[in-house]
Amino acid sequence: MELGQTISKIRQNKNVTIKELCGDRLSRSAYTRFVNGETETSIQNFLHMLDILNVSFHEIMFLYPVESNQYYNRCMAKISKYTAENDIAGLKSLQKECALFSEHNKDKYYHLSLICQARISRLQESTINQSIIDYFMNYLNSVETWMHYEIILFNATLFIYSPEYLDAVMNRLLDSLKQYENYLPHLKYMLRLLQNLFNVHLFNKDIPRLNKIFKILSSIHISNDFMNYKLNFTFYKGCFLLAVHNNQTGHDIIEKCIETADFLELDVFSAAFRNSYQRLCKLYNLENKTFNTKEQPSCQF
Repeated sequence: MELGQTISKIRQNKNVTIKELCGDRLSRSAYTRFVNGETETSIQNFLHMLDILNVSFHEIMFLYPVESNQYYNRCMAKISKYTAENDIAGLKSLQKECALFSEHNKDKYYHLSLICQARISRLQESTINQSIIDYFMNYLNSVETWMHYEIILFNATLFIYSPEYLDAVMNRLLDSLKQYENYLPHLKYMLRLLQNLFNVHLFNKDIPRLNKIFKILSSIHISNDFMNYKLNFTFYKGCFLLAVHNNQTGHDIIEKCIETADFLELDVFSAAFRNSYQRLCKLYNLENKTFNTKEQPSCQF
């Protein structure tokens, strides 16, 4: 369905007339051409229509997903999944696929291709190509004001940077966090970034920076609407207690998080938790307990 058709369907479902929707901003013939996909409309007219229909920009993007964004989001999801499952073959295949879609060395598909290469090196425990690190640092430094895309890009590549560069960027992002703390879409990505940064410092055994990020995360109220992030933070809290304070309660917290992920069938979380726990035990010389998936009770209605 075209964007104009989506607007038309919402208008009809809400019993809004064309005259009410267009007002004095848009002629009926211009609206008809927009609905039929014969022409585009200005962003001002588009936002005006959304306002009349009481539909948010995020909601219309959900109802009318852009195909390129769908593909990009699927690739990012695959990168997370393959990384959590240590699937190097999957990352190599995806890297080649993204390289084919890339048209120049600044588009998002080129970025995806480089992210895959960096993740492959990480899983193979080999040195990440310095040209990849330099590329992302130059790109991010060239953008004066980071928006949604730059935050996602930094989040996907933060494990490649030096602790000093991470400190410099975090000071910049914390100012953004204060400004957007009540804006849920932005807060969601900031939480993910902070939790991933916590993970990086945890496995670098960088206790001072780990303590700093833990205090920041602990100060943020995570509502029940962000259950996945709450589960993530609880898992890292168990890791923190176990690795930094040798508090055996951490084992129990980690086990409960794994059981919860299994029960909710959050397979990516479950795999990531198990892999992270095994790496943690190896790195900090901790007892590695085996957490089995508990049999889920059958439901009868």
